[in-house]
Amino acid sequence: MGVIGYGYLTYSQVSQFKKDVEKTRENLYIQNKEMIKTAVSVAENTINIANDLSSNGIVSQEKAKAIAVYELDSIKYGKWGYVWCITGDGVLLVDPPRKDLIGKNVLSMKDKNGFPLFQYIMDILKVQNEAFVKYYWEYPGIHGKAFEKLAYVKKMNGWNWIVGSGVYIKDIEEQVAAYKNKRFNKLEESLLISVVPGVISSLIVLLLICVIMNRISHHIERVTDISDRLSEGYVDKLMLLPELKGGGPLAKLIHNTNMYAENIYNFIKFKDKTETCISEEEIFEHIKRYLEKELKDTPFAIYINNDSGLKEYFKKGNIECESCERCLDNMDKIYYGFCPDKKREFVCISIISNKEVLAVVQIVFKNYEISKKKINVIRNYLQSTANLIYIRRLNKRLKVMGLRDQLTGLYNRHFLQEFFKTYESTIKRHNISSVIAMIDIDDFKLVNDRYGHMAGDELLKNIGMLAKSVFRRRSDLIIRYGGEEFLIVLPDISGEDAFQILDDFRLSVENADIVYNGQVIKRTVSIGYCAVPNDTDSLENAISYADLALYKAKSLGKNTVMKFDGSIPEKLDKMRPLHSNKIMLL
Repeated sequence: MGVIGYGYLTYSQVSQFKKDVEKTRENLYIQNKEMIKTAVSVAENTINIANDLSSNGIVSQEKAKAIAVYELDSIKYGKWGYVWCITGDGVLLVDPPRKDLIGKNVLSMKDKNGFPLFQYIMDILKVQNEAFVKYYWEYPGIHGKAFEKLAYVKKMNGWNWIVGSGVYIKDIEEQVAAYKNKRFNKLEESLLISVVPGVISSLIVLLLICVIMNRISHHIERVTDISDRLSEGYVDKLMLLPELKGGGPLAKLIHNTNMYAENIYNFIKFKDKTETCISEEEIFEHIKRYLEKELKDTPFAIYINNDSGLKEYFKKGNIECESCERCLDNMDKIYYGFCPDKKREFVCISIISNKEVLAVVQIVFKNYEISKKKINVIRNYLQSTANLIYIRRLNKRLKVMGLRDQLTGLYNRHFLQEFFKTYESTIKRHNISSVIAMIDIDDFKLVNDRYGHMAGDELLKNIGMLAKSVFRRRSDLIIRYGGEEFLIVLPDISGEDAFQILDDFRLSVENADIVYNGQVIKRTVSIGYCAVPNDTDSLENAISYADLALYKAKSLGKNTVMKFDGSIPEKLDKMRPLHSNKIMLL
């Protein structure tokens, strides 16, 4: 009987092992699909930003496309993650593994099976704007040999470009194989350890069956009914069974079944609530409320991992144990340790997505106060939020990218529009004096004509860095307004102080030696500025008035700082509006 019981146990564990491997494979495919879709979303945002630069007249369409191609080529993620891009006519613009094909028409190109890959993609995107496809492509570092890829492709609006990103099936299956080997080793160890207990358990089960067979039939049917409903995905607290008194195996079985059903019900509710959170901050607030309820008086802390390391988000109770910094390198999700007083323990639980530690939860407790079983339950709850936190964080980064000029890293015109919506009412309400300045690089076109557009880009980046070093108050705003123009907002400053700091910037540019390809480029700037509210209480008018002063500085010989003198043309409404790039005098 023991042999039969152990044989069934072995069969069950092997079956579960196969299911776990297949489930892992399924999850890895889902995660990788989300990853390549995210990469294409980043590429789409990059193209839209470049297209906006062209549409708003900031740069030519040719220059905007060059910027987009450069940024797309720099997108890297995971082991070999990248994006590729072709035009609607089939010309390959970006493909890091196949630099030799850049600029060539690849519509007639076939994969290793003789399949016209890119023509097939074109045909699919005529029917729908996006799709998952499979094909064979060269693997980075393995020249001349193609491997199967799963890719996500999407047609971009505006320039009629097609962008795709993929993952090699080889990489996914290698991860599955690694998990399979690790899991198999544990299975072998488990089977060896459980031989004797398996035989003993079989004898106990046989004895129990003989003693209580007549009593348990009805209860087993009810437990079976619950398990059937759970397998169908139905969970409700009304399905719980009445608890049996007196203990015993059947009472324990019913109790454990009820606990399992209730845990699943609570877990689903937790996940559903997480899905409704629209920001990363809301998700962490949701996690905080869950931990407060689950841990009651037990001290704990939540740390969010960002570019500057772990930052405390919330702390409850006395936590004077070891830092959780080492958890950033811990991919096993749980790390245990002892506090300095040796009377308490702590555990760090990492929330991980895409091989990145997003946050760490630290719990401090006395010996055996919290079971490891409960820690594992908490870990499962926390880890269920990981992918959504990663997506919300990525969306936030994409939004920030949309408010920054990609060349200089300064704020862009889109940020200016969002900023002015609230800033104008703020300075009026608190009676804050401000200065708006327009800065234009003198004879910038000559740099592009003489040294090329890349030299012009280098000049813009250097002047942007000089501006950061001069206008360095936390409240100062530096905005790349368009082309070779910059707009400066200096809050809470007098006119005299504003003139001095603007002239300091003018001198710093005049004295700067900007080196490009071994050649020194010298340039100057002209500056016009206007005071708010002394000259006007409208920020949009202030920009126009600063423009007038800038034009006057240009007409007086350039390399000059000029304040708006109050002289306004009759047709000011036909002067440059907030979104144009040229001064017009009528």
